[in-house]
Amino acid sequence: MPVEILGERTESSETFALPDGTLNTKTYASPIRVRRGTGWVAVNPDLKVADGVVVPEATTLDVRFSNGGDGPLLTVTRDGRSLGMSWPGTLPVPVLSGDTATYSEVLPGVDLQLTAHVDSFSEVLLVKTPAAARNDALQRLRFGLATQGVVMQRDADGFIRAATPSGDPVFVSDGARMWDKPQTPGLAPSQRMRALKADPAAVSLPQDPEPRRVEDLPVHLDGASLTVVPSQQMLTDPATVYPVSIDPGFNGGKEIWTHVSRKNPTKSYWSDKSTRGD
Repeated sequence: MPVEILGERTESSETFALPDGTLNTKTYASPIRVRRGTGWVAVNPDLKVADGVVVPEATTLDVRFSNGGDGPLLTVTRDGRSLGMSWPGTLPVPVLSGDTATYSEVLPGVDLQLTAHVDSFSEVLLVKTPAAARNDALQRLRFGLATQGVVMQRDADGFIRAATPSGDPVFVSDGARMWDKPQTPGLAPSQRMRALKADPAAVSLPQDPEPRRVEDLPVHLDGASLTVVPSQQMLTDPATVYPVSIDPGFNGGKEIWTHVSRKNPTKSYWSDKSTRGD
């Protein structure tokens, strides 16, 4: 009977000694456990309020979401280096549901959602109606930035990242984008991510609903802010199906990644775009 070598256990792997004297290591696509003191606990991105901020129960990323007010919308920290993003206004107390915090009506008819993942997070503005889309505030969305130990810059491919002074990436963005509502209901983004990372081959993604329309968005960076420019053409198009989601693109991850699927060998899932949209 295989016996786990506990000293070899990591966030995303476990090693077993087999009866024949060989070793077998099982590696997961993403972390399944995190350190707590001298032991391990299973990952759990569900949110809770602690010390005045909203945090996930147990994930590998040190991220804190606002519990309402005028402070930072979110702060993410890795190895003593941090990036904070702020919303240009007072935030309401969020409604917590599992791994998602919803800040209702940050603009008339617009909700802001922050979702914790095992090793990242996502933020999405939900424009709920055509009337909400006509708000002048949606012509340019400016997020304040506060950094410690990192410098905001564009890489050779045009992506924005927070890097060390020597240029090593700490947090990366895979680009801002927006999309409208899929034609049929399906798994929420966080549910799809969990299913994909548990067994990518078992998830038939083309059968899941996809947005009718997706557009990449311009992003402008200066020392103190990140400005996303939503597509006014999509917002004013009578064919657009609401709600429309606007994603600024930062997810707290250190790398841009993809996955492959045996069932869908010709489909691209670069930077987990398949999990975007609801």
